[in-house]
Amino acid sequence: MKFSVLVPVYNVKPYLADCLDSILNQGYEDMELIVVNDGSTDGSEEICREYEKRFPGRLRLIEQRNRGLLLARRAAIDVAQGDYLIFVDSDDALRADALHVIERLLSRTDVDVLLFQASRSPLFDVPYFNHEGLYEDMVDGVFVPNETMRKQLALTHNVNSMWAKAVRRDCIGQGSDYEEYEGLQYGEDLLQMCPIFNKARSFAISSEILYYYRDNGASISHHVSFSRLEDVSRARSCLASYVKKWNSALLPFVYANDCVELFTYCLLCTNRLPRLDAVQEIGRAIEYDHFIHSFANANLALIPFWKRIGINWIARGHIERFISLYSLVFHVLFRAMPKKASRYL
Repeated sequence: MKFSVLVPVYNVKPYLADCLDSILNQGYEDMELIVVNDGSTDGSEEICREYEKRFPGRLRLIEQRNRGLLLARRAAIDVAQGDYLIFVDSDDALRADALHVIERLLSRTDVDVLLFQASRSPLFDVPYFNHEGLYEDMVDGVFVPNETMRKQLALTHNVNSMWAKAVRRDCIGQGSDYEEYEGLQYGEDLLQMCPIFNKARSFAISSEILYYYRDNGASISHHVSFSRLEDVSRARSCLASYVKKWNSALLPFVYANDCVELFTYCLLCTNRLPRLDAVQEIGRAIEYDHFIHSFANANLALIPFWKRIGINWIARGHIERFISLYSLVFHVLFRAMPKKASRYL
């Protein structure tokens, strides 16, 4: 079997049918669709069961209590039989010919990991990722050196998602124990990408836009909760341990991106919480040991200037100044570029 398409599901009723239809209507036979209902309570579970009945032998449904996205994905991974695994979030969708295009690209390259483009547009017309030139002239699947891909994982957020990739099953770590991460809500992609990038021996990238990423505003990436910082710490500590093995010279830049994660959290606090609550939550966040270490060891040279200012103020405890400036900056940004600003809402 060529492909296993894995879809973890939790309370996404408005989008789930579109997601499943986009996979089942590919007109591609050499695949299996594995859906994991992770304890949904909004009617998503009924849609999953309906599709299982409608597509016997094509859709396999796994039901479990709510254990979080990471363990829902691992449940699907552990039973997958395809040569390559493709991950689709249950509020997203594949382009109508995605599997055919992916098969064509893999037949030319036979790589362990194939990356392709995504779009925030359901028309698949505007690319989502900026891979700093990696996508240029790579429609036919040009090989990318392992060192380049690992550097991308270390220095950017461009390649750490589980979706918009086809990963050879031998690199995925079937049967790996992730039980300690039950309930993890943030950074699970990065936790799983680190060992994949460590084991993979070949990569290729295509500029074909094959994946629709729906930013529905309710995703965990918009949540304000101290547990988010704890999750970030666990995931990025894992990344640091791999980068230390791959190229320790990159560690100061990894720590700089830790600071960016904290900056984003502080901006979410600024925009989502009453001012006094935001001051208290940001004060708590900057005292977290992981980020104290990151501040002390980061090289901020690659960080955009407007973020660097905020990071320096956070590191020095200038919380009121941070909130005042970035409240103003955000509202100006929101008026000028509402879609870009929405990620900080």
